[in-house]
Amino acid sequence: MKINNMLRLLGIMALVLVVAIPMISSAAAQSDVCRQLPATAAPGDEITVELDITAAGDATKLIIEDAAPAGWTVTGADNGGTPDGDTVRWIELAKPADGTYSYTVQIPGDATPGMFDFAGEFDMGPGVNVQDISCDTQVEVVEGGAPVVESDVCRSLPATAAPGDEITVELDITAGDDATKLIIEDAAPAGWTVIGADNGGTPDDGSVRWVELSAPADGTYSYTVQIPGDATPGMFDFAGEFDMGPGVNVQDISCDTQVEVTGEAPVNGESDVCRNLPATAAPGDEITVELDITAGDDATKLIIEDTAPAGWTVTSANNGGTPDGDMVRWVELSAPADGTYSYTVQIPGDATPGMFDFAGEFDMGPGVNVQDISCDTQVEIPPVVNATRDIMPDPAEVGPCDEFNVSVTVEEDGVGSSVVETIPEGFEYVSSTLGVPNSIVDGNEVTFILDGETSFEYTVSAANEEGTYTFDGVVVDTEMNEYPVGGETTIDVVLPEGIAIQPGWNFMSVPFELNNSSVGYVLADVNYDALVYYNASSGTWDTVTDFEPLKGYWIKSSDDCTQVIAEDVLEPEVPSAPASMTVYEGWNTIGYTALNTLSAEVTLASIDESYTLVKGPYDPATMSYEMVGHNGETGVISGNHVGTDVFEMEQYEAYWVYVTQEDNLNGF
Repeated sequence: MKINNMLRLLGIMALVLVVAIPMISSAAAQSDVCRQLPATAAPGDEITVELDITAAGDATKLIIEDAAPAGWTVTGADNGGTPDGDTVRWIELAKPADGTYSYTVQIPGDATPGMFDFAGEFDMGPGVNVQDISCDTQVEVVEGGAPVVESDVCRSLPATAAPGDEITVELDITAGDDATKLIIEDAAPAGWTVIGADNGGTPDDGSVRWVELSAPADGTYSYTVQIPGDATPGMFDFAGEFDMGPGVNVQDISCDTQVEVTGEAPVNGESDVCRNLPATAAPGDEITVELDITAGDDATKLIIEDTAPAGWTVTSANNGGTPDGDMVRWVELSAPADGTYSYTVQIPGDATPGMFDFAGEFDMGPGVNVQDISCDTQVEIPPVVNATRDIMPDPAEVGPCDEFNVSVTVEEDGVGSSVVETIPEGFEYVSSTLGVPNSIVDGNEVTFILDGETSFEYTVSAANEEGTYTFDGVVVDTEMNEYPVGGETTIDVVLPEGIAIQPGWNFMSVPFELNNSSVGYVLADVNYDALVYYNASSGTWDTVTDFEPLKGYWIKSSDDCTQVIAEDVLEPEVPSAPASMTVYEGWNTIGYTALNTLSAEVTLASIDESYTLVKGPYDPATMSYEMVGHNGETGVISGNHVGTDVFEMEQYEAYWVYVTQEDNLNGF
C-alpha cells in the first residue's frame, strides 16, 4: 500500500511518536483479544471458545463482551466471566496480563446446518478504546455429529491352505453403541472339524458358538479348524451369524468367507519336494529358494535338480548342494529325512520386468521315481517406476517468499500411482496442474494422485529466510512400493542486491545522492505502512518526500516477507559532492555513505569531539540494536557495548548518534 495522503501520514507520525518508535527501544505492541473457534460442530454439541489476551504496555483494564450466535447459550466461563444468555462478559479494572480466557457454548439440538457468526468487543484502555475481537468469527454447523458405531463381526481367514492343515479363524468383534449381548454361530465347510475355540466358545463338529448375555466389548475371538487330509483342491465356504441386540438383531458375519485348498496331501507318506519362492524381486537382487523335503515311508535316496530362469546364476547351496550355472543338484544315496534345503540365486542387473519360471525334479525312490518339484514356480520382477523432478527456476535461485514451479515426470504409466513430495520447511504449497481433488496437503507433505497423468507441475512459495533448501519425494505404485524421485533436489533462497526491508520496522539509509530520490520512485515496489525521519533540530518526526544521504529513515513494512529496494533504483547522481549534514545536541538519526564497511571511529571522525554514543544497526526480527559504540573506548566493553574502533558501520544501515554539541558530519 502506498501512502500519498498527507493527513494519514501525519496521523501515523503522531501514533509513532506516542508509542515511542524505536529510537532507543522497540515499538510497543498493540493490545488484542484473538478468538479461537472450532471449525465445525454438530447440533446439540457444547463447544469451547478461547480468547487469547495480549496486553500492551499501556493497557489499564480489561473489559470483554463476546456474543455467540442468536439462540445459542453460554453455559460457563473461566476467570470470573459472567454468562448472560448468548453473551459473556469480563470486567477487570486492574492492569491485565497476557493469557487465555475461555467459555463454553451450547448449540441448540435443532440448529440447522450453515455458518454461524460470533461478534464481540474489548477495551483495555488507555481511556475509552473499544476494539473488535480479532481472529475466528464463524463456526460451521454440519449435519449429524459423532458417527454411531454399528455392531459387527468380521471374519479373517487364510487365503490358502493344504489338505490336512489346521487353520486359525479370527473373528474381530466391534460392539456397537447399542450392543446388549453377544451370540455368535459360525460354520466351517462341510466335513471340516472345529477342534478348539477361545473365550468360552463351544465347538460342535463343524461349527462353533459363543453365548454372552452381557454387553460385549471390542476384541478378537478365534477358533481352529482341521481340514481333512483328503480334501480336494478348490474354494470352500464359511458361513455364520451374530446377534448383539438390541432385541433380536441377527446379522451375517462379514469380511472373509472362503479358503482355497491348493495342492494335494501326500497319500500314505508320499515323498515330496515343495519349492518356496519370493513373490517379487528386483533386478540385481540375490534371492533365497527353499525346498521343503517330505520323505515318504518308502524313500531310499534323495536326488534333486532345480533350474532357475535362463541367465540367472545359482551362487550357493546348503547341505552339500552343487551349483552349476543356473542349476543346483543334491545327490544323497541313503534314506533321507524331512527338512529344508536352500540355495541362493543372483538375478541379473539388467533383468526386464515380467514373470520368470523355475523348474525342477526329484527322485526319492523306490527305484526310479522322478517327480516334479511342487508348490511355487514363478518370481515376478515388477516394473520399476522412475520419476524426475525439475525445479524450474534456472539457476535454482529465488527471493524470499517468491512463487516458483516444480515439475515431476513419471516414466511409467501413472494409473493408480501417486507422487508424495516433501517440500522444505518454511515453504508453502500453492497449487498444482492436477487440481484440488488430486492434490492432498498434509503439512509440508503433498500427495499428488496421478490418475493416468505422467507429468505435472506444482507451485510453491519460498521461505522468508536465506539458505539452501532441499526437496524430497517418492513415487508410490499400485503395490505400495516406493521409488525415490530423482532429478533436482535443492534451491537457494537469496536476497537480491539492494536494501532489505523486513516485516515490521526497519532503520535504513541511502549511500549517496540518488539520480531519482523521490519516495514514490524508490519505494515503487515496496508495500509499507509508514516512512518517517527524526528531525533532531526540531525534535519532531518529519514526513519524507525524497531520500537524502547521511539521513536515517524509519520504514514500517506491511508485508509478511522480506522485500528489497532493488539496486537498480539506487542509481547515484553523477556528478555529486560528498554529503554533509548538521547534527544537533541530543540524539540524531544518521545514514552511512561509504561503500565498504568501516569503523565508527573512522566514519564519525568529522564529529569526534562532539559525540559520545552511537548505536545500531537495528534488527527488525528482534526489535533491538546490535551494538552500542562508546567514543573514546576500545575493544569489547561488555555484552554489545564496544569501543568505536570495533563498532562497524555498513552500507544501507542507519544509526542513532548522541551529540554533545552542534557539529557538521561529513560523508565519504
